[in-house]
Amino acid sequence: MTEKLKSEFDKETFNHNTFIIIILGYFLFFEQLFYAFFVREPGSTYQQIHFITALLMILFAGIATYIYQKDFTKVNKYHKKFVIIFVLSGLLIAIVRTSLLQLQLYSLPTIYLAVIYGMAVAFYFPPILSFALYSSSSILLIFLLSGQPIAQEFSYVQDIISNNIIAWVVSVLNFNSYFNGFIKSKKISDMNGKLRYISERDPLTDLYNRRKLNDLLIDEIKRIGRTNEFFSVIILDIDNFKNVNDTYGHNIGDEVLVNFSEILKSNIRELDKPGRWGGEEFLIIAPATDKKGAENLAKKLKKLINNNDFGKPERLTASFGVATYNHEESVYQLINRADKALYEAKSTGKNRVIVYNQGIS
Repeated sequence: MTEKLKSEFDKETFNHNTFIIIILGYFLFFEQLFYAFFVREPGSTYQQIHFITALLMILFAGIATYIYQKDFTKVNKYHKKFVIIFVLSGLLIAIVRTSLLQLQLYSLPTIYLAVIYGMAVAFYFPPILSFALYSSSSILLIFLLSGQPIAQEFSYVQDIISNNIIAWVVSVLNFNSYFNGFIKSKKISDMNGKLRYISERDPLTDLYNRRKLNDLLIDEIKRIGRTNEFFSVIILDIDNFKNVNDTYGHNIGDEVLVNFSEILKSNIRELDKPGRWGGEEFLIIAPATDKKGAENLAKKLKKLINNNDFGKPERLTASFGVATYNHEESVYQLINRADKALYEAKSTGKNRVIVYNQGIS
């Protein structure tokens, strides 16, 4: 398991265990108060134990609720200790209550069995940790019960050991099932992520493909809605690209396209979205960018392209069409305006930046 995957597993396991503490904590708080007020004799040792248990449970539930709401990136040792302390507290309370019982002709009292089997089913602990918890609790309980005469006549020690072993086996199976499910879900998630990435990217340049760019344009239009926000698009086309393929071959042409994509990716903002629109055409979506800002970006890219050494051929140029979104227009209308500006740049000498205006037909 990689360090990243282990960190994710630890976080999910801790979140699960913390949620269980919240549920058990609040439930046991009210349950123990009920026993203290309505079942036990006032002033008895059992009533005091119920009061102490109720206070502990509400304390744990409150802390767990606070932790559960926090957005932390990594589980630290204090997080893990908190869960262990809760479980140890539950085991200790069960052991104390069990040791105070007058043993009858039965095996272990149900309170202790409920705690160890409930812990095995509800919590996810690594096998070594759960073994330490079960073994330490069983040793302590055996020690406390050893002073009761009837414990010598019946198989309390054997029952304690066998039930803890069974509970530990259940805990291990529960943990392994959760772990295997986690790994399987991560593999499926990773595979879906890779498939989604492939479906959104141009395989040659690793930029967004046309389908994804259309989706991004729709999302951008929905995002700004009827507000006063704006965004622009830039379409650029490599001038005389057919000559590159005809003269140097398609392999060199592919290298040129990759080189162009690197220029775009390295010289735009992080929030800008570049993609391959088709063939030797590229599209840049520039959020929160007005007409002047988009024009300046296009001129910057044009200059970088002019000064770039492409190897074979050494120098290339590109033509740019710029359009800024008008509210309530469609993606088609926006792209159509940028296309018209690009056509104007191509037809008036190439290696130019043209911003769409109403005069372009």
